[in-house]
Amino acid sequence: MLKINHIGILRSILGREGVSEERQNMIMQYLDKKDLDGAIRAAEEYGASNVCLKSLKELFSIKGDDKNEVFKRISEVIYEYPEAEESLRNLGDIIDLIRIGGINAKLYLEASFARGLDYYTGIIFEVYVPELNIAVGGGGRYDKLIEVFGGGEMPAVGAALGVDRIIIAMERQGVNPPKTRGTRVLVVPIGEGNVAEAFKISMILKRHSIPSEIEVMRRGLSRALSDADRRNITHTIIVGSRELSEGKVILRDMKSESQEMVRIEDLPNKIMGRQFN
Repeated sequence: MLKINHIGILRSILGREGVSEERQNMIMQYLDKKDLDGAIRAAEEYGASNVCLKSLKELFSIKGDDKNEVFKRISEVIYEYPEAEESLRNLGDIIDLIRIGGINAKLYLEASFARGLDYYTGIIFEVYVPELNIAVGGGGRYDKLIEVFGGGEMPAVGAALGVDRIIIAMERQGVNPPKTRGTRVLVVPIGEGNVAEAFKISMILKRHSIPSEIEVMRRGLSRALSDADRRNITHTIIVGSRELSEGKVILRDMKSESQEMVRIEDLPNKIMGRQFN
């Protein structure tokens, strides 16, 4: 299960009330510890209006796995905060992309959910498995962190996993991981309209234990292929509209630089070198 929220909703409400970013971070610390009353007291101490406090209390009670119901309730609370509404729309777009992309993950939305680190600016998430009552991983979107450490303007998404917790969960689930293969695949969507299809293809490969990733930097095809070659990617899958209309994509062998049209359902066999009719 993925527990998710968009930290921009809370930050937009508090920012509108004149609560400084530093003080917002203190409130997030309370929320990270699940101390909702402490977060409300801090917001009151930092000058939030009674209207804002009422909105926060209502917001903190909203959670569930029904996206439409949760979004409806959140929208009814934040209608006076346009920036918060924009954050909610962004979260909705991400969830829709996950669903369209064929990623079968159970999502649980919790409007009071915050992470203790103060650099998150967008979606945040934590990963849970039934065998443990603590998260095995978590992360989120941050727009300014790389710039803070001397890099350029580069919005990014990061995640960290608790290796010891994952091992415990695997043992309890009786999971025997497959042996590592040298194959690495990059799926390159041509145009924004094909990103969801790229997600679907990536998930198909992962279900066959083929490591894959998606080109998300919106680079041109030649630059994406050049970067893939630099990173020792073994295969690239080029997802174009014309090929998709025939249920196919272009599979490129990065070592031989040969490529061919392949039916999507045949990709796992083709990449692993197995023959099929």
